[in-house]
Amino acid sequence: MNSVLRSVQREARAGVTFAERKGPLSDSNVAHNLKNLINGAVMCTSDSKRRSKQAYQLTFKVLKYLQDEKDRGSRVGERAVTTAMWGLMKHGLPRAVPRLFRHAEASSLPVGVMGWNTLAGSFAAVGNVRKMWGTIGKMRESGVAPNIHTYNTCIGQCSRAGQPQECFALFKALVKDGLTPDSNSWMRLIAACGAVNQAHEVLNAMSRQRPPTYVHYNALLGVCMKCRDAPSAEFFFNTMLTTRDKDCRPNTITFTTLMSLYRAKDDFSSVVEVYSRMRKYAITPNAATYVVFLGACDEMASRDSSDTQRFVNVAVAAFKQALAEGLDELPLIATAARFLAKHQPGAMEEVRQYMEGLDIDVPTLYDDAWRESTTPRPPPPDVEAACAAHGI
Repeated sequence: MNSVLRSVQREARAGVTFAERKGPLSDSNVAHNLKNLINGAVMCTSDSKRRSKQAYQLTFKVLKYLQDEKDRGSRVGERAVTTAMWGLMKHGLPRAVPRLFRHAEASSLPVGVMGWNTLAGSFAAVGNVRKMWGTIGKMRESGVAPNIHTYNTCIGQCSRAGQPQECFALFKALVKDGLTPDSNSWMRLIAACGAVNQAHEVLNAMSRQRPPTYVHYNALLGVCMKCRDAPSAEFFFNTMLTTRDKDCRPNTITFTTLMSLYRAKDDFSSVVEVYSRMRKYAITPNAATYVVFLGACDEMASRDSSDTQRFVNVAVAAFKQALAEGLDELPLIATAARFLAKHQPGAMEEVRQYMEGLDIDVPTLYDDAWRESTTPRPPPPDVEAACAAHGI
């Protein structure tokens, strides 16, 4: 989590309002601050329902603020309004987007093509394809021409909603409208496929028009994960490793996707092996990588009581390394807290002090997990040495 978001979290806990920290009212400045404020405020809690409720309440307060600024003669652009709408999408409230859109229109706030795109995407996100297509039609009636982002947004949301047939229909409509599919269009179409062979065919079709990159191969690996097809995933992964095209080389998402596939197949030793390969190729993990890795260590420690301490030491070392790299996202800390409370309560205070030494705000959920630990054990041996001894 970057320093800006961390400071916003502190301000959100202290009740600092957006009006007190907004800075100059330029469209890009407002949009940037709105995104940080909404994300920072809702990330103060680990409860998903509370996060959604906070996002909903805060977004409408933000809209009221924008309306007040507009009434005072300030320029409010569509980017600021759309950022508020995307705040609802991001935090699991796509059904609230139409209400926000109507409210913005009634308040004469600019929505523009970005707002229409978000509205269409909100219907796609909940599987309401009839209203999604209807929104695209209303865009034209309102004099707003759908653009490449309209179709990309809807393809992505339909893919997440499990509507692959609509993704292909949107892709055809995109071409019919005279638009040229871009890299995102192809990537989202690949991700929408329900079978590895189908996704591979889409990749080959794209290759005849534009060279693929790691983004498209990562989407293909995502389909392999969806289909639990480890052999195909390894084939495409090795293709990425051996290609001469630097734009196709594996990155953090590549390794994390492969780790997630093996975890989904309960092949936890392969998760650790892929993590080791990731370190070998000097690829920096992200928070999601560490969450998957800690989950695999948890399963292996639970299944093999004779080797529990080794996996605990490795997991603690990995978590410390993540914190040192600035990866103090709440899901990662929550995963580590549950792991330590289950396997090594005695190390929780040591890790807590380590976080404080890095000037990381220790969330309440970590302290709660610590207090609920009722079986303290001896502190672990030197975790860094243990990690190095096992090649991780």
